[in-house]
Amino acid sequence: MYQPVMIGNLVKKYLKEQLQLKIHSQFNHGFNLQQGKQLIFIGDDQKGSVPFGIHLKLVDLQRLQENLTDKLIVVYQREALYFGDQSIDLTQSHSSITEIEELDPRNITSILSEFEKFEKGAGLDFLALLKWQELATGLLADSKADCQKIEEFILKLIGAGIGLTPAGDDFLVGILAINQSYSFLDSIFKETLESLLGKELTTDVSISYLEAALEGSFSSGVLGVIKQLQSGDVTEALNKLSQSGSSSGCDTIMGMYWALVQINYLQHREIKNEKTCSIGTRW
Repeated sequence: MYQPVMIGNLVKKYLKEQLQLKIHSQFNHGFNLQQGKQLIFIGDDQKGSVPFGIHLKLVDLQRLQENLTDKLIVVYQREALYFGDQSIDLTQSHSSITEIEELDPRNITSILSEFEKFEKGAGLDFLALLKWQELATGLLADSKADCQKIEEFILKLIGAGIGLTPAGDDFLVGILAINQSYSFLDSIFKETLESLLGKELTTDVSISYLEAALEGSFSSGVLGVIKQLQSGDVTEALNKLSQSGSSSGCDTIMGMYWALVQINYLQHREIKNEKTCSIGTRW
């Protein structure tokens, strides 16, 4: 019986007694179990955790994967997952809940500078994000909500790209991560995204990450960046996140940067409005 090194905070919420799961997909670093539309990731502990993941020592994962077949039915009962004659014990496993502190918008300028320094070293192209600026109108919390524009924005991103988590989906996760720290999106944004996820416009894996993000749950790599936003020293956390997946981490970082630019825009607009009002009161 294998003991997890760590589990995501959504795992025990998703697992129900006598639940039967099937093998959804396998990789070198782990595999996904599926029940209905819900995925549970079983992986190693080399690159942190995901909110719906059970993470084992690498050697234990390798042993477990040796006898896996696509036809194997996995059963969850008495707080354990049974894979034939092998099992994962979850009785002693507890997920850590990371409290996300509210971002101080006065730090945005210095945070953006840190992101831009990282951009140069990582070979990213933040300038390419300028094409999304015109779509920001109607998405922001202090703007008049435009449901059509919100849906158009999400549809341009969801499922856009290749792989298990297309780039557009990772970009959306990045936006939601920043919004969790500083709420800048109109409330209809989340409602629209949740509705579109029900239409299966992207991969099962992406849907799991996006649904978790809508609940405020993120991978340890994403949380690592969010936790450092208060200090402004995010370089190490960005480097770590960028190593996640072939490009997933970098695509998430792009979404984070875009979101921070929007918050910066809101802050400058507020300051400009305050100055205008102040001048007006003199007359």
